[in-house]
Amino acid sequence: MFFLLSILAAVTYSLQSVLMASFYRTMDKLSAVAYRGLTLGISMLPLLFFVPVNDFNQITSIFPILIFASLSAAFANFAGTYSYSYLPVSVASALMTSSAIFCNILIGKVFLDEALTVKQLILVCILTILIVFLCFFKSPIHKTININIQKGLSSSLLFGLFIGIGFSLVGYLSKSTHPFLIAYLWELLIGIILLFFIFLRKYLLKRKFVERLSWKKFATLGVYASPTVIGTASLLYACTLGPTSIAYAINATMIVFNCFFGYLFYKEKITLKQFIIITVTCINVILLKIL
Repeated sequence: MFFLLSILAAVTYSLQSVLMASFYRTMDKLSAVAYRGLTLGISMLPLLFFVPVNDFNQITSIFPILIFASLSAAFANFAGTYSYSYLPVSVASALMTSSAIFCNILIGKVFLDEALTVKQLILVCILTILIVFLCFFKSPIHKTININIQKGLSSSLLFGLFIGIGFSLVGYLSKSTHPFLIAYLWELLIGIILLFFIFLRKYLLKRKFVERLSWKKFATLGVYASPTVIGTASLLYACTLGPTSIAYAINATMIVFNCFFGYLFYKEKITLKQFIIITVTCINVILLKIL
């Protein structure tokens, strides 16, 4: 179940990231991520029906950690929008995911006492190397992207650092509080925090407030972001069944699905070299489960 939930999260996160890339590339990035968080506050509400009443009583005690985790994830999501804007979907996802893997392993080892076995560590390292190679064998660039390698790379690495911190924290909280409650509060708080950032941007930097969307576009954005409901819920539930760092490492297989979704939605073709690496990546994940 641990591996199935982690892979399900990878598929749904991948679908969400590819769909949301159309908004990240055409509108104010901070507004797009804020709208995403707010729509998730609506679409994730059904998850709360599965949360025992007693778990709601723990919100006060875990709230400071949740705020810090959400703040970290808010920075990560904002950095991610720039990564998708300056790099092809498959390349941006590969860089962000690989950097996040190492951050999760380090935090898990130092703070959560989740030491991996030698075999697990080797397989996770191989998985990360495969993802990096997939980066180099990138797909043809979509015409709507203004390529900027320096900005794309730095944004991707910042995403990995911040999401690694945020996810490790919510993974830790999910082991003591119902993961669906943590998933809901995490995603909602990210949207609220980003709205606060927009408010500060308007009054301190004299820039525009949140970009306005028609109800139709807002609904479309909500639909595009909705796979996150399954992704976050599945991944945090998986954290209750196994190590957080392994769950996130398996989630790195989203790059495989990003290649296919990138081709489906943006015509970012999959090369033969990419296909070979994708196949080896799948084998690596299977070995991670067996060993």
